[in-house]
Formats: sequence, C-alpha cells, structure tokens
Amino acid sequence: MTEPTIASTQAIATAEFPAPGQPVARRLRERDGVTGLVTGTTIAVRTVRPGVPRRRVARSAAPAVSYALLSPGLLVVVTMSAGVTVTGWHLAGAEARRITESIGGMPVTGLQFTGLRLGAAERQTILIALAADHGGSDFEAAVLASVSS
Repeated sequence: MTEPTIASTQAIATAEFPAPGQPVARRLRERDGVTGLVTGTTIAVRTVRPGVPRRRVARSAAPAVSYALLSPGLLVVVTMSAGVTVTGWHLAGAEARRITESIGGMPVTGLQFTGLRLGAAERQTILIALAADHGGSDFEAAVLASVSS
C-alpha cells in the first residue's frame, strides 16, 4: 500500500471506526452519560493526511488518520496519531469556521471548532482535519448547519 500524496476525507459507516475507536459510544456513555450516539449518527468521516517530510530525517512521518462523527447535539473526534484520543463536544453554543493553514509546507484544511468538551467547565478549541474534497465538504456543511441552528 502506498502512502497518500494528498489528504482525503470520505464518509464511512459508524461500524468502520477502527477497533480502538469502536468503544466511543461506551466510553461516552460511561464517562459522560451520553446515550444513543451511534444510532443517532448524522454523518461520520475518516480523514487521511500524508506524512509530512521531516527536516532532519530523510523519511516522512506516517500518515495521520482521524475520524469524526456528528450526531444530534454532539460531535465526536477520534485522532490516531500519537495513540488514540477520543473527545466529545456539545454542539449547543459552539462555533465552527473553515480554516486553511500550512504546516511543514503542506496545506492543512479543516474546521476550527470551539465549544464545550464533555465534562469540561470552559470552552476549548479543536482543529478537525478535513480534506478539501466531497467528503470533507459534506461533513463541514453538516457541522456548520448544526452549530448555526
């Protein structure tokens, strides 16, 4: 399998979350009392970004893979770059905006999402990596519609 040369985002079924991401609903139910997450999923995506070449090492870093799941009232983000991190975010009172930045000479596109993380007392911000393709645009539109309604 060759490494991707550009980022891609594609819609996936919730069952396609990786094995470490499968217990998302269970973790959120146990930790934060969230129920009905998977059955109420509006859209779920997987984004794969190519590894960024390292300056002092002749090889590139491994591709970065992240997952995002949107359900009524809740956004769940699973990142898998340095271990698995699962975070849940309330949509009520949240803000989101499209961003494009350059990291290591490679363009990174996605959403800057600011809102309350489950279990947090203060608003926080997360960058959700999304490619500038059909899958990324669909997920972005769904999130923007959810936070503006």
